Amino acid sequence: ACREAGVHPVVDIPEEILVQGADKLRLYLDELVKGVSAISELKVLMVGPQAVGKTSLANALTLEEGRKAKLTGEGNERATISVDIRQLEFDAREDGCTGKISLWDFGGQQEYYMTHSLFISSRSL
Repeated sequence: ACREAGVHPVVDIPEEILVQGADKLRLYLDELVKGVSAISELKVLMVGPQAVGKTSLANALTLEEGRKAKLTGEGNERATISVDIRQLEFDAREDGCTGKISLWDFGGQQEYYMTHSLFISSRSL
């Protein structure tokens, strides 16, 4: 509709959309034209020193079968190597739409600290 009217809008498309391919880009632009602005996907980065409970918290939040959620500080969890990514779904709105949370559980060893900035975007928490 914009091109037919001779208007060529400049759209700042998030890099996360661009790397997902043409189908996701088309969906993003369709939603943008409709005026949809709700973000139904959230990226949560869990960073900090090792052995402070990041993985235990991720286990408790995801309630993964076979993993005991321990928040007692007893320290029986295995150390996370690099990053462990988990997906959570939740009811985003009353109309039944679901949202997604990506939990990025980073290893707390000092060697990994410099890589954290590679994963942080303006859309992450």
